Amino acid sequence: AGGLAPCCGALSTPPLCAAQPGAILGARAVDVNMRPSSADAARRRAGLRTHSVGHLRQALTLTHRALYDAARDTRRLPQALLLRVFIGLGVGLIFQGQCSSDAFDSIFPCTASMFIVALVCTLECVLETVLWFPLSRALLTREYLNGLYSLPALAASLFATVLVQNVLGSICLVLPVYSLVGGAEAGLAALVIYYGTIGMMMFIGSAVGIFVGTLTDSLDEARSLLSPILSPMMLFCGFVLPHAAMPRWISWAYYASFLQYALSILQINQLKGKVFTRGCPAEIIEEALYKDLAVWLDDHAPPGWNITLPRHLGFHGNCSGLGPLREQGLWPVPFGGIRGYFGIMALYLCACVTIAYTALRARIRAQACG
Repeated sequence: AGGLAPCCGALSTPPLCAAQPGAILGARAVDVNMRPSSADAARRRAGLRTHSVGHLRQALTLTHRALYDAARDTRRLPQALLLRVFIGLGVGLIFQGQCSSDAFDSIFPCTASMFIVALVCTLECVLETVLWFPLSRALLTREYLNGLYSLPALAASLFATVLVQNVLGSICLVLPVYSLVGGAEAGLAALVIYYGTIGMMMFIGSAVGIFVGTLTDSLDEARSLLSPILSPMMLFCGFVLPHAAMPRWISWAYYASFLQYALSILQINQLKGKVFTRGCPAEIIEEALYKDLAVWLDDHAPPGWNITLPRHLGFHGNCSGLGPLREQGLWPVPFGGIRGYFGIMALYLCACVTIAYTALRARIRAQACG
């Protein structure tokens, strides 16, 4: 009953709320320990509205209550944020300066840092939701069955709560990595695109977490369900196995991975204006030809001839980051540019939210009928 205090304060007058052990919504007292009446259950199954307070205000109240409870835990929140800072510093120090380097061979470690950040933020949202939601589901379901709020308000508050809790954590992780690897040199617009991409992955991860948390009752069940969902997303994102190396019969999975679209945005954002001055392919070829020529002259020079090539010819050649993008099919940018990529990720988000909401509604209604 103590956890319902913020809800009561927002949805009813203080005297009425203080006078009831449960909560009041729409001028109707409800005990959180009571089963709903047959009339209320029938109205809810029929989809009729039983609340005088709108869905938006209900969602805001539920979100406020969940965030209030999280903020009261003065030990867990700082520990979680500090852990993310350490992870961000660790990844940033390992890949320090790779995205700002002018060496051509820094492309892979720079891409690796972006892949790790996108993957870690997504997995954190998924796992945080999977661990938190089953613990809160019993209380939320009981309150819903007692008529405290509507199902759309409950679903909206779940998404909002998970996202708000993870936004601060993702900032603590992303900013150290982005600063240490050298991404800050790309400018503010690049940072907005970078964090916007991570934000979309967090949205999708939250929806996946709510879906898995709705269908499972234990961590073992969640793990068995998460593996077939997330493993193909990581395997076919184009980083572990390049798209060109995929067998033709499975290449369609590349376009089905939402992680692929996020990684493509990050690569395009980082490499499209990049110029490399060291280790370019043309420079490597010229140096290799020079060494081969020197060996050939030593082996085939006529007797008495002393042919010596200069030890340093100073091969130099600039190359653009567009070359690696062309090899991956990312330049010219498909799908209408970066906006098109964000549009595809938005469609993935809508699909994940719809599936999660459908699963949540089916489970709660099954409990209501039971």
